[in-house]
Amino acid sequence: VDLLGAIQQGDFATADQVLSDWQFTSLPGGREQSAIWSNPENHQIYGPNGNAPQGAPISASGFNPCVTASGSVATGPAPEAGEINASIYQAARQMHGFDTSSGPEGGNQACAWSVDHVLAKAGIEPMRSEWVPTWSDNFKAGKGARVSYEDAQPGDIIISKAQAHIGVCMTKGCTQILSNSSSRGSFSWTSDGQFDGRYDSHPYLHTAPNEEIWRVKK
Repeated sequence: VDLLGAIQQGDFATADQVLSDWQFTSLPGGREQSAIWSNPENHQIYGPNGNAPQGAPISASGFNPCVTASGSVATGPAPEAGEINASIYQAARQMHGFDTSSGPEGGNQACAWSVDHVLAKAGIEPMRSEWVPTWSDNFKAGKGARVSYEDAQPGDIIISKAQAHIGVCMTKGCTQILSNSSSRGSFSWTSDGQFDGRYDSHPYLHTAPNEEIWRVKK
């Protein structure tokens, strides 16, 4: 496959099949945002014959920039893990093995989408975002409280290094995480508290060099 040629010609579907999870055909509007390219106006502006003005493609202007883990985060003691945590934990247990193939990229990019379904099943208002950095921003804006591994409880939400993946803590100390499996297209990946080190060498670690654990507020 002529990868560069496919990108230059605006054939992002072919390019997406070749690129790995951490590579992008363009910024913004890469593999995780491929739905943007279904808009023909974007091809006219950002495609091979477009004039590519500054700014995000149409329908992508609402995306927030990446932020570092040292950003503004509420400090102080973490709230007690109560009914919300219990509801999220039970919902995650019940949804273990949930088919995510109807989610983004056929389940390949469905980590936030699947956790949103867990929140909905738990009776909590979903984030309605398939982009993990948006979850982090929403938590920082008041939808959650940051907790440490020491304070983590089942039902807390954990975001990986580089804000590339998200899952649900299933144990005290978040030593076990349940999240979407891209290869299986199901909510079935059981990993350790650092996602089995899967994101330790992510090329975008400058966006968030450590995992983030959040306690959801209703």
